[in-house]
Amino acid sequence: MTGRFDHLALDESTDVLYVVALGNDTLEVVDLGRGERTRTIRDLPRPTGIAIDQRSGRFAVASSGDGRCHIWGRDLGDPVVVEGLDDADNLRYEAETERYLVGYGESLGIFSALDGRKLGAVPLGGHPESFQLEPGTGASSSMCRIGAPSSWST
Repeated sequence: MTGRFDHLALDESTDVLYVVALGNDTLEVVDLGRGERTRTIRDLPRPTGIAIDQRSGRFAVASSGDGRCHIWGRDLGDPVVVEGLDDADNLRYEAETERYLVGYGESLGIFSALDGRKLGAVPLGGHPESFQLEPGTGASSSMCRIGAPSSWST
């Protein structure tokens, strides 16, 4: 393994840690109970974000290199692929609506966690480097930080 990691996600019910290895173009799957890496998923151009649904174990990985998000289940079978997300970056999962939100380009994209169907996009006027969802709102309320830290707005 070479390069740097970007984000991590833990499946709490299985003690499996997913590691987005940006510098290696891979997703590393680590079984914490056994203390070993159990799988490497290759050919993810610049994977940058990950978010997991703790109930189902489904998780999505954003790849900035090809503008895609991949959604896998716990079985790590063939993923659902969402395309057209230029410079896809950070991901969040909204349990109340079973949706993923992804920062990409100058927008916040929204897609179904069940089938990857695009549900919409919110133009932001800058790349969303970081965002958080307001818990318990049942809506896609978010605080977006756009651009360099000195110019962040809410």
